[in-house]
Amino acid sequence: ADGDHRASHLMVGRVSVSGSEVVVSVQVYELETGTPLAYEQVIGAWPDGLFDLVTELAAKVAVGLGAEAL
Repeated sequence: ADGDHRASHLMVGRVSVSGSEVVVSVQVYELETGTPLAYEQVIGAWPDGLFDLVTELAAKVAVGLGAEAL
């Protein structure tokens, strides 16, 4: 429909922390087909301020998807 700007892609992200290491996994799917389009995994040290940034971004993404931030 005209004026329908809902996303055609779904981004699923996961952040896990083990000690001072952080693993960020991002999977992007095409909603209509469910086809995974991209996958990226980043493993590295936990920079200062990154946790707050990721938490803030996760909350914004959750709101954008109509979900409640946990």
